[in-house]
Amino acid sequence: MTAPGKSGARPALLVPMKDFPQEFEAEENLWYDYDHIPERLLCEGMLSCERLERYPLEPVGWTPDQAWSRHILVYRLASIDVLKSPGYQLQKTLNNGRGSLWRQKVAALKKAAQGPKGRSIRAAFIQRDMPWAARRPIELPEPRVYWVQFRHDMGGMDEAVNDFIDARLAPELLMLPGFLGCERYEAAAMLYAKSAGEKATFRHPKY
Repeated sequence: MTAPGKSGARPALLVPMKDFPQEFEAEENLWYDYDHIPERLLCEGMLSCERLERYPLEPVGWTPDQAWSRHILVYRLASIDVLKSPGYQLQKTLNNGRGSLWRQKVAALKKAAQGPKGRSIRAAFIQRDMPWAARRPIELPEPRVYWVQFRHDMGGMDEAVNDFIDARLAPELLMLPGFLGCERYEAAAMLYAKSAGEKATFRHPKY
């Protein structure tokens, strides 16, 4: 196993995607912002976390069932092996896997409500080589807007499509006003879902 942060290890992303029942959204957001994320960032190798909320902008012809989760978290990791480290595993088993008392309270309220449970899926990605990265990124104050594209495997055309994105598409987009930077990641062999049903119905993106 490569130690978190060891020289030569590729950076990685842990991307939890969340949909909350509307009546619990405010409480869930408070829990993430003031309990769960600060706790996770205490783990060695967990470098940072950003929370994104989906903006209602979709291409013409898309339908609501194609929309991704409303809330996305992006954890930046020193390496994918952070997810196997003793510190991270210890956090996952807090209170026999039930989490903090706050987490348990929210879970009890949702169970008592007998309403929709929402959706919770996590994906892990390892950073790819980025030939355009020599361009110095521009840093602006918050808030920032992210354009996130998920792609599935491309039916044997992966190499050609990736070459096109790396050599043409990404560099050309970065020449447009307002496009400040681009990073590409490839899915690791890890997928987490709350239930077997979610695993069966969720097609995991590769890029």
